Amino acid sequence: ITTRNFWRVVNRKGIFISCTDICMEMPEVELEKRSKKVLLVITGGLFSEAKKTVRSICDDNGYVDLYVMRFIKPFDETYFIDLAKNYEGVVFAEDGVIKGGIGEYLSGVLAKNQYTNTKVLGFDDKYYSQGNREEVLTMANISSEAMKKAVKNVGNKIR
Repeated sequence: ITTRNFWRVVNRKGIFISCTDICMEMPEVELEKRSKKVLLVITGGLFSEAKKTVRSICDDNGYVDLYVMRFIKPFDETYFIDLAKNYEGVVFAEDGVIKGGIGEYLSGVLAKNQYTNTKVLGFDDKYYSQGNREEVLTMANISSEAMKKAVKNVGNKIR
């Protein structure tokens, strides 16, 4: 039986979860060889959708690591910029509005550092119909399927 370190708390500001930790039944060496690695950055409320996304991408021969933002402030920008440089792209998914949100802000921070292969998912600044959680996330394009599509799209772009 192989055991892996599932949760890695980073500077007490976030939780880094490797693709190899979510897809534990797959050989770690095989997963690490995969190209086009993407980082999925989420706010805590989207953890179950993000975990499902990582699992689905692993099953499709892709690779995506997960960074869960425990706290939005204070945020270690230097650490985050260095982390992002290890990936072909970064997808931000938050359960808040895009305009003025943390995903938009961090995408801008990366752009100032010549890293532009990013995608921000969240709620547009509009009213949404009522529905259950899954329906509302689908309407807002932040469902597990929308995250998967965004990860695949940024993974296919060349920086």
